[in-house]
Amino acid sequence: MSRFRVNANWMMRWKQWLRQFNGVGTDYLDNYIAWFSQMEQSQEGDSWVVLAL
Repeated sequence: MSRFRVNANWMMRWKQWLRQFNGVGTDYLDNYIAWFSQMEQSQEGDSWVVLAL
């Protein structure tokens, strides 16, 4: 798979994940990216609340 397709796929999943928050502050985008990356790497059984804390 090309690097472009991998990045486009990741961006699509990230945008879909961001929709649950009714807007995000640009000052905190790096935090949202880190949180999303952690969620992607975690096991499916982990709760997002547990990961947030």
